[in-house]
Amino acid sequence: LRRKSPGPIRAGAQWILWGLLPVSNIVKIPSAPVAERFQYTILFGFVLILGYLFEGLHQKKAAAGIAALSMLCVALGARTFERNFVWHDDIKLFSGMICSDPDDATAYYNLGNVYGKSGDLEAAVTEFRTALAKDAGFTKAMVNLGVAYAKEGRMEEAVREFRAATKQDPAMPEAHLFLGIGYEKNGFLKEAASEFMTVLKLDPGNAQATRKLDQLEAGDGHV
Repeated sequence: LRRKSPGPIRAGAQWILWGLLPVSNIVKIPSAPVAERFQYTILFGFVLILGYLFEGLHQKKAAAGIAALSMLCVALGARTFERNFVWHDDIKLFSGMICSDPDDATAYYNLGNVYGKSGDLEAAVTEFRTALAKDAGFTKAMVNLGVAYAKEGRMEEAVREFRAATKQDPAMPEAHLFLGIGYEKNGFLKEAASEFMTVLKLDPGNAQATRKLDQLEAGDGHV
């Protein structure tokens, strides 16, 4: 960034600096604090700097400059081609994330969601449990693990996870909703009604909790 630096170097460095600033998480981006696409705009700064450096090499020794640029293009092209396989489907994508960072609880959680949607509940349970092993306070993983247990018919274990989620995050409507459903399926109707009322306190417009309460008040204990 110094004034003595060549113009293209200084311009490229400033482009990188200003390109990174909006995604530096000084003010967090709610939808995706970290995303691969945020690197795309700053690449122009790197390209400008590399172009200047290759031009200097080319002027001194044209063959060396062309060879170096060709090798860089082949290397980056091969890496791009390889990366496309990771984006083939969600299982490969999140599995790739786990390979890159085995301690990333969110990657295991996302992979569990993919397995759950595909009907592979056993694999989903494994991934959610691994996510919780990496981050014991991961409330969404608790809830989704409970949902997977419930789909497998393991209601006691499901209720245990939902109860843990409500303790971890008492203000999470989904945790109370699923806990209420778990209580309902186990025949604890008063406890279920209490959880559904808690959902409506947290989320007054929750249609599912309203419907569940109406059914309980009408004497129909199950959907």
